[in-house]
Amino acid sequence: MEVTITMKNFKRMHLIIIIAAVAALVLTGCFGVNKINNVANDSAIDENAPNTESPAVPFPWGGNMDGKEMTLNDVRQLAGKGDNLLFEDLWQYKGGNASSSHDRYIMVYKIEGGYRLVVHSNSTGKPDAVNLESIWESGGSGIDIRYNDVDEFLSANPSQDAITEEEAQDIGQTKLKVELEPVNWYILGDWPISTDDKDAVFAEALLDSIYTVDESCWVFRVKATAEWGGSYYAVGKKTSTIFICSFDDEGKPIWSVMDSESNS
Repeated sequence: MEVTITMKNFKRMHLIIIIAAVAALVLTGCFGVNKINNVANDSAIDENAPNTESPAVPFPWGGNMDGKEMTLNDVRQLAGKGDNLLFEDLWQYKGGNASSSHDRYIMVYKIEGGYRLVVHSNSTGKPDAVNLESIWESGGSGIDIRYNDVDEFLSANPSQDAITEEEAQDIGQTKLKVELEPVNWYILGDWPISTDDKDAVFAEALLDSIYTVDESCWVFRVKATAEWGGSYYAVGKKTSTIFICSFDDEGKPIWSVMDSESNS
């Protein structure tokens, strides 16, 4: 079959071809943009894509030993947050972690006047407990500051700071009229760093004899005596009471309170 193309038909076909070409270009451009958008969206949700955000710095597990000393006014301000108090609110304060678990915190903050704040918490969020206590009472004896009146507790539970080792040494030397030097272990439970067998037995007997000592103490011996020999004296960190260690006929150490007349 013979097809005759007239000039009018040719012009019409030429216009159709141009329109088709333009349409193809538009569609190609739209597809390209859509493809780019899809790539961008895929990159945004790709779990393997590099994370450019700076990770949050975790709170040191050992605590913040270079932080700000906590005061009673700080405790009042923290208490004012009530149930909105977060563990992060405490990060700035000086305190140590007493927990044995690496995913938990039992932070202990020393507070002026003979108090401590004990905080049980995970690494972030609301703590389980924020307890204000006297340092002379057992753990758990205080109040949770979020739900109780701080000043009411302070009024009902007066406390005091412990005397320092230097202050205790001065007290002992003045009352005993002898020159003392510190013993390198604490009387209530701390074991000597290193001893030979004989000294270890003596040290254990010395520790076993302290049932009459009813408060935490600084311990001293007469200066220049042997590490596990000579005369021992303990000075109470709260009351400044002096305890004297003597030995019975069998060599058993016995602690007794210095008589009140000499201890005044």
